[in-house]
Amino acid sequence: MLAIARRNIGAWGLQAAFCASACVLSPTALGEVRYQVLAISPEGVAATAESINNRGEVVGYTLSGNDSSAYHWSKATQAVYFPPTSGYSFTTATNFNDHGDVVVTSSNSDIYNDRQILYYSPGAAPIDVTSQFVTYPYHLTNNGSACSYQYIWDSTNGDRRMGNIEPYGSNDANVVVGYGRYIDDDRAVIWSESTGVVFIEDLTDMVKDFSYANDINNHGRVVGECTNADRYSVAYYWDSDTDTHIRTMFAGNVFSRAYCVNDAGTVCGEFDRSGSYGAFVWNESEGPLDLNNLIDPASGWELSQAFSINDAGQIVGYGYLDGQQRGFLLTPVPEPAGLSMLALAVGAALVRRRVRVLS
Repeated sequence: MLAIARRNIGAWGLQAAFCASACVLSPTALGEVRYQVLAISPEGVAATAESINNRGEVVGYTLSGNDSSAYHWSKATQAVYFPPTSGYSFTTATNFNDHGDVVVTSSNSDIYNDRQILYYSPGAAPIDVTSQFVTYPYHLTNNGSACSYQYIWDSTNGDRRMGNIEPYGSNDANVVVGYGRYIDDDRAVIWSESTGVVFIEDLTDMVKDFSYANDINNHGRVVGECTNADRYSVAYYWDSDTDTHIRTMFAGNVFSRAYCVNDAGTVCGEFDRSGSYGAFVWNESEGPLDLNNLIDPASGWELSQAFSINDAGQIVGYGYLDGQQRGFLLTPVPEPAGLSMLALAVGAALVRRRVRVLS
């Protein structure tokens, strides 16, 4: 078993017991199929799909024993793997951009001190950028910048210190979200070149224990998770331009976590599905929807976590197909008009901060 964690939240085991009957999502038509589901990882190997760009390409990694291999997937090439560099046992790739640039980390058990980070661009030799990052990079934007613990980096300016921030997401304007320390707790923050690190005040005032900002889109909409008054971890949505208060996505004390928001404001994440992980999608008009209710029930899939959504509404994550953990790709039905043209477009649909358990 390998657990790659950007933060340690042990709330699942505690809260699931209290939430078994509370996880009721917005209803949809019985038997309605909104997504085609495709396995994009090989059969027989545990895997996850981490991020999807606006060309419909996916990055993630597979796991065999204690070794993992990062991959890049497209319809044309299927899965192309990034093997570990000499002296390392596994590779991970958690996100990339619409140009196809990927940052791949080769590491052993100590990912902070024993690692090599390579920057891959299509048609170019990989660049060793290990020295530019204190930890492995979390997010890569379409303008070529990447952020890791306390720093933001690009090939032109090198690294600049952001301050006390653990970043989980950023947009194409180099606005970064994540968390920092506020008195004794982790609290959601937003950073830009002009403002520096700013705590998201509404979250600081309202939450009991912690809050995290996991992603921000190009319109300033932020998603993440925080503890509510009853100390349940709940997914939230916040428009940094117009909202005076955060909006939680589920009614009541439903354990949930929002990972990604696309430029249309559609969100994906995970929730407590009667004691187990369940993948959800959320939009303004319908609220949260269980993705397991929006695929063909005869597909054999149980969708556990949804990590990334692009501007065409395609979603990736991991689930179980006939009992085995696999990476999945969901494509809206019918396939969005112009999706093939989006493969040539530039946009942003990148992901963040999460706990991953593969077995």
